[in-house]
Amino acid sequence: MKALDERLYGGNVKSPREMQSSITELESAKEGILKMEDQVLDLMLKLDKAEHTMEKSTQQLSIMETDRKKLLVNLGMERKTLLAEIQSLTEKRESYVVDIETGQLVLYERIRKARKGSAIARVESGMCQGCHLKLTTRQMQQLRSSDELVQCNSCTRIFYLS
Repeated sequence: MKALDERLYGGNVKSPREMQSSITELESAKEGILKMEDQVLDLMLKLDKAEHTMEKSTQQLSIMETDRKKLLVNLGMERKTLLAEIQSLTEKRESYVVDIETGQLVLYERIRKARKGSAIARVESGMCQGCHLKLTTRQMQQLRSSDELVQCNSCTRIFYLS
């Protein structure tokens, strides 16, 4: 624009046609500058928004990292407590296992592995609470009168009466 202004007003332009062409070129350059200024303003607004969003996100991240550290400490303490409880329960279980017959213990362990930890089912209202099927009359009599282990015909769990 500066070069066009100097050419127009410096006395270098001799013909009216050249003068008109230079004026048109100058106006076009001014319009281009205005468009670019608008684009720059839009970009500056977007940048401000992005910086604000980044600042909020950074604050949230900081809060989350602090919370995470606290949770890790709490989880570490809870883990220690649970490990101690597991140890205690394991010792207690081992003291009970001594009194159980080997065949019954083998059966229990096999069913426990097959049923993902649930080898025993309560009998309630004549129904197995493991698979929710009704027990036969014979199974109910065996369960009430015998000291033998009685298993469900469907899920193979060992029954106990509540």
